[in-house]
Amino acid sequence: GNNELSIYIAEQMLKTEEYIDISDFAEYVDVEFVADAFQEAKYQNPLILGIQDVGYSDQGILKVEYDFDKETTAEKQKEVVDKVDEVISEIITDDMSDFEKEIAINNYLCENAEYDMAALENGKEHDYYYVDEEFYDSFTAYGILVDGVGVCASYAADFKLLCEAAGLECVVVSGNLEGSLPHAWNKVKIDGNWYIVDVTNNDADGFSNG
Repeated sequence: GNNELSIYIAEQMLKTEEYIDISDFAEYVDVEFVADAFQEAKYQNPLILGIQDVGYSDQGILKVEYDFDKETTAEKQKEVVDKVDEVISEIITDDMSDFEKEIAINNYLCENAEYDMAALENGKEHDYYYVDEEFYDSFTAYGILVDGVGVCASYAADFKLLCEAAGLECVVVSGNLEGSLPHAWNKVKIDGNWYIVDVTNNDADGFSNG
């Protein structure tokens, strides 16, 4: 996170805490600041696996509803971390440049993942507000790395996790693709410069690494 509030919220959500008291932070009265801090914590910490809903009280309490309970989430987090370690040991070597590392990570995801069209269609059915439970993992880091299937949010989350494990600075970016389709991609710092990487579309059939 870029500020102490965002870092604190992330730490609590990584532990799947349902009620997060931020009233000790002076910024808690600024709802817009809190919303930004929450969104940053959510998107820039891919081991936070699935959030259903969030509410905020004027007493400074965030109430977060997660996809899974604490025990299940912790098990899934461990699977993701173990897979990250396995992949990095397989594709990254000490003599690689930053650019070579980024290419290796991008290519690994493209070669070992499949876009979950069923999850996308399910999201469309619900106007992207939610998806049915069977598709939860496809929207988190668990989907691509562990199941080998996911949507853009999963590609972007895992690209960030793998980049950081390889020593590269990376962020998740969210917005709209072609103006209307909710989408997630990445920026990665290579040799001091930031570059855009869209692994989801790099994995497109017929236009590899477009």
